[in-house]
Amino acid sequence: MGQTIDLSLYEPLHWLLGPHSTIYDQTGVVPTRTGNRVDFTAPRNAYRTADGHWVALTASTQSVADRILRVVGRDDLAGQPWFGTPTGRAAHGDELDGVVAAWIGARSREEVLRAFDAGEAPCAPVLAADDIAADPHFAARGTLVRPVHPVLGPVAMPAPVPRLGGTPGSIRRAAPSLGEHTRELLGLDADEHAALVAAGVC
Repeated sequence: MGQTIDLSLYEPLHWLLGPHSTIYDQTGVVPTRTGNRVDFTAPRNAYRTADGHWVALTASTQSVADRILRVVGRDDLAGQPWFGTPTGRAAHGDELDGVVAAWIGARSREEVLRAFDAGEAPCAPVLAADDIAADPHFAARGTLVRPVHPVLGPVAMPAPVPRLGGTPGSIRRAAPSLGEHTRELLGLDADEHAALVAAGVC
């Protein structure tokens, strides 16, 4: 037995916005753009490292926020009364963001990730295309596939999603080249087609 998969283009992206619709429904407040930050907790952002890479972190719970501040050496801020709630931290978001950004900005990506890992505080690299190509997790998942293009040869591209256990998707061929099926579509024989090609029609 199969089932219909009804998946729109925009609904997964709507989920990424988090509680914006709920906030508006319950408060009448329209959430505004905040970049990689949110207005209901802090610290949360993407931060540039000393060697020009980016990392991302979020303090989604109190214990995570405590560990982040411990890693960046600011236990003094973690001891402030306002630090004990998400709304308190959000109200001091600029201050927290500055502290974390300064600490991360003085270190390489590798140093930052090692320190956060040792401190059991979540922090992940923001991967560019070259990082994705070399990442062992992406390789193990088969996130990239290399179908063979008739002109370009093997071409890296994202594997089909979602992954279906019974009928997995695959890339079976390259998209048609310009004019590849003109003869079939127009019902032309070889001479008629050659004449149109010579005339620059197709």
